[in-house]
Amino acid sequence: MGPIEAAPYGRSRVTRAQVLEDVLDVLDVQSPVTALSGAPVPLRNLPSAHGGILGAQLLGQQVALAERLYPGKRVQSLQTLFVRSGTWEGTLEAHVEQLQRGRTFASVSLAFRQGPELICRAQVLLTADEPGPAPATTPGRPRPDPPDTTPVAVALLPWETRLAAGGTWQDHELWMRVRSVPADATLWRALVAYACEPTTLPLFIADRGAADRPHTSLMVAQTVTFFEDIDVRDWYVVRTEVPYAGAERVHGRGQVLDGGGTPRALFTTVGLFRLAAGG
Repeated sequence: MGPIEAAPYGRSRVTRAQVLEDVLDVLDVQSPVTALSGAPVPLRNLPSAHGGILGAQLLGQQVALAERLYPGKRVQSLQTLFVRSGTWEGTLEAHVEQLQRGRTFASVSLAFRQGPELICRAQVLLTADEPGPAPATTPGRPRPDPPDTTPVAVALLPWETRLAAGGTWQDHELWMRVRSVPADATLWRALVAYACEPTTLPLFIADRGAADRPHTSLMVAQTVTFFEDIDVRDWYVVRTEVPYAGAERVHGRGQVLDGGGTPRALFTTVGLFRLAAGG
């Protein structure tokens, strides 16, 4: 697998690729308490080459919004259905429905809308960590030496990203770190959710040489489950595999591990990829 090049930005009045400051800006979600009473929360959008709203952005905002609504709790699991692509130049609002709130868990439904149109819906489970026995984890892998990784450019990941040797689009490890971020565990989880989205479908498209061919591609559904905090300012790895791609669907799953190889999160994705006639 060769180096992954950033996708060109030239449509929808986009004049430059994503930069970290843009991502941090849209993830800076300050949810008013009135959101739990039905008041919509206004959100900002990242510019996109295809004109739609980026799924990575929506996942990160869902994590940030849920945790701002429930101080003292963190996201345990996130299940998102992407209904429409919308437009990044339009107004985006989050509508909140509280499902349950207790001492240990809380659950909330988030509907992101542009006017009357539903863009995506997420079911979020939050938890308050409690003391218990030592966690049981799978043995970690040692961190690869620099010669075993190659710097790559992924359009939606504007931070240090390296590909481990021997990776293919079906089974690969992307190492990354985001050094210039605040010490905020909510923001770290939002960035992890954001980074899980572009690790399957975009790499599949790049491997097929389809980035410059007429096609339709979009993420249909994604889940993310968090185990423990992970500090994204240090190296961590997104290990992804694609167990099935066919019938115009790309199914991915993966783990997020810290630099020592300890699992911190799991995710699954369902994407659509369709070449245009003659493409």
